[in-house]
Amino acid sequence: MGAYAGVDWASEAHAACVVDETGRVTVERVVGHDERGVAELCDLLVGEGVQRVALERPDGVLVERLVDAGLVVLAIHPNQVRAARERYTVARTKSDRLDAFVLGELARTDAHRFRALRPDSDETKALRALTRAREDLVAARVRLANELRAELERFWPGAARIFSEVDSPIALAFCERYPSPADARGLGERRLEGFLARERYCGRRSAGELLSRLRQAARGTVGRGGGRGPSQRGAGPRRGAAAARRADRTTLLADRRGRARSRRR
Repeated sequence: MGAYAGVDWASEAHAACVVDETGRVTVERVVGHDERGVAELCDLLVGEGVQRVALERPDGVLVERLVDAGLVVLAIHPNQVRAARERYTVARTKSDRLDAFVLGELARTDAHRFRALRPDSDETKALRALTRAREDLVAARVRLANELRAELERFWPGAARIFSEVDSPIALAFCERYPSPADARGLGERRLEGFLARERYCGRRSAGELLSRLRQAARGTVGRGGGRGPSQRGAGPRRGAAAARRADRTTLLADRRGRARSRRR
C-alpha cells in the first residue's frame, strides 16, 4: 500500500502526518527545525514508504533534504491549504496537526493539481545557502549596530551622532580610534581632518561641521567618569565597532561569492 505525507512547516518545529491510501492516519510526529529533527523526519517518511509529501513552501533546508532523500515533494500555496481545510472541519481555528493532515490528504488525492519540485543543481544549492547566510549576517549586523548605538548613547553620544550611520565604515573607525569622551578631549579640526583623510572619508560634511556635531551631542558628557575609567568605558564601543566591522566584511564576502556563482551558471 502507498503512503502520503503532509508537513506543516514552522520556524521552530514541523508537524508531520502520514496517511495511507484510504486516508487513514498512520503516523503523526513533531520534529524540531534543526539538523537532528530534519534527519529524523526524512528517515521517518522514507521508512514509511511515503510516495509524495506536501508542504506550503517551495524552498528551504527542509525541502532540500526531502528532495535529496528521494521523496516527491509538492509545493502547495497556503491559500489552497486554507480552502481545502474546510473539507475536513468547520472550525475556523488553525492547528499544525490539522494542516499537516490536510497537506497529506492533498498529496494523496490532488497531486495532479500541484507542481512536484525538481532537485536543484549543486550550484543552486550553494547559492541558496549563501543567500541564507547573508540574510543571517545582515540581521546580525543590524543587531550589533543597535547595540553599539545604545551603548554610545549612554555615555558617548557624540560618537553615535557625528556621522549619519553608526555602522558606516567611518563611524566604526571613529569608535575604534576614539572609544570614549576622554579619548576625544583634545580632538580639534586639524586632527579630525587628518583622521578623515587616513580613513578616506568621502562624505559631504567638512571636518568643522562634524566637529560641531560631535561637540553639540557630547556637551555635558566629556570628562564625566560615571564610575568607570576611560579604558573601561571605551571597551564596549571598541568591541562593538570591531564586531560590526567583521559582520560587514563577512556580508561583503557572501555577496561576492554569490555574484561569482551567478556568473558561472
